[in-house]
Amino acid sequence: MHHRRPLVRERIVLAAFTVAQSANVHAQVLPATLQVCADQLEDRQRLACYDREVAQLRTLASAKPNVAAPSPAEAFGLRGPITVEEQAHQTAQQNLEQITARIVKLAKQPHGEYVVTLDNDQVWEQKSSIANFHLMVGEQITIKRGLLGAFTLINSTRRTASVTRRR
Repeated sequence: MHHRRPLVRERIVLAAFTVAQSANVHAQVLPATLQVCADQLEDRQRLACYDREVAQLRTLASAKPNVAAPSPAEAFGLRGPITVEEQAHQTAQQNLEQITARIVKLAKQPHGEYVVTLDNDQVWEQKSSIANFHLMVGEQITIKRGLLGAFTLINSTRRTASVTRRR
């Protein structure tokens, strides 16, 4: 039973660390300072170390400035971890079915796929090259949400290409 007590304390401290880091959802790695605490052999030293580090993490978490969550149009097409603030806008983002914007910059990948920068600062990449699919700077395009997280870019001549959001 004596051997279980340090494991219980470590789990409690790790849970506190997770709560303290809730603003930073994508933090996946245990900080080196907490690893030092975990390596402490004596219970009292280990607990004191965890208490000190958790207090420091809480201070850092509360000092973070509040950053406004992106609007549904800004978040359209983004994937990956999102912050707690962005989760509040997730429903609105999912309800947004399309965006319309102008192309401000074009680049081509080695196999002919377009990389498109829009006037709303979003960057989209064509998934595969398509014959007779052309885009021009200044052209107004539409990007529509498809099934299973897919997105389709529609150019001014109504030709389509599958795209993914880069930024």
